[in-house]
Amino acid sequence: MIKILKYSSIIILFFFTGCLYYSPINEAVSANFTYTGDLIVNKPISLLYTSKDKDLELEWEILTVPEFSDLKVDSFLPSNNINKRVFIPDIPGKYIVSLKVEDEYGAKDSYTKSIVIINNIPTAIIKSLNSGGDFVTNRELHFDASDSYDIDYNQLSSYSWTVVEIPKGSRIVETFSNNIDFSITPDVSGDYRIKLIVSDTNHLKSYTSLSFYVNENLAPKIIETIPDNSSDLISLKKTNIKNFSAVITDDSTLVNGLSYKWEISINSEDYSLFSNNSEVNINANIYGIGDFISLKLTVTDNSENKTTIKWRIIIIE
Repeated sequence: MIKILKYSSIIILFFFTGCLYYSPINEAVSANFTYTGDLIVNKPISLLYTSKDKDLELEWEILTVPEFSDLKVDSFLPSNNINKRVFIPDIPGKYIVSLKVEDEYGAKDSYTKSIVIINNIPTAIIKSLNSGGDFVTNRELHFDASDSYDIDYNQLSSYSWTVVEIPKGSRIVETFSNNIDFSITPDVSGDYRIKLIVSDTNHLKSYTSLSFYVNENLAPKIIETIPDNSSDLISLKKTNIKNFSAVITDDSTLVNGLSYKWEISINSEDYSLFSNNSEVNINANIYGIGDFISLKLTVTDNSENKTTIKWRIIIIE
């Protein structure tokens, strides 16, 4: 009888311990998650939860956003992965994100993280659209801000231009412009400085300035006349054809944009247009012996500065 009880106890103990071994253990679950991203405005923030247990219910929420943010509690990008959520912060400040986890046995946990998003100031850049020879008086200068940028990928929302330095005697007032481009026409030679302020959509601003020197815009300069016009009177035989021209520079740079206007007067009559070429030929055959011819060349540059050259000619046998 004692042996039967002994073996019965062993069977009962084995059954009991077996039941303990196969019964599920209600272990605690953790909702701790991590995040990655650049932590700047308009760049994605990835939230990641890892667990060996696949039978979990997860609830992600954006609990707190900065003032004026348009994000809501569920402003996550679409995803089929319940363990991962992505959101895009729209303004700088603190975002508080939470995760609630519950397993199949009712064990629960929640976890929150504060994520601070920064906003870098934009970079203002002035680009000159002018060549070196353009920096002369009475010639319009052009600049723009198209190379300005924001490393946070925010759009630049405003541009503000001002003229902050002018030389003595200039009548230019503090010119303002809110466009991406800007122009100014210097009126006297000297030092000028312009300033650009750019602002991003989060109202952060930065500025830069550009200084430049403006030379006096001189009239086209005569280097040589052909033939030499320094003599009072040039004799031209009636049977000859003679070429007239001039070598000219503008502002001590290469000739650019010069226009030519040749006019002729016979025996003191009014001048009439003769040619718009850079040089002309005078055919003495069409004039009478003793005729006095006045030949005038007017050279005009891009800034409407003019230089006039004259030759006096007499037709001889």
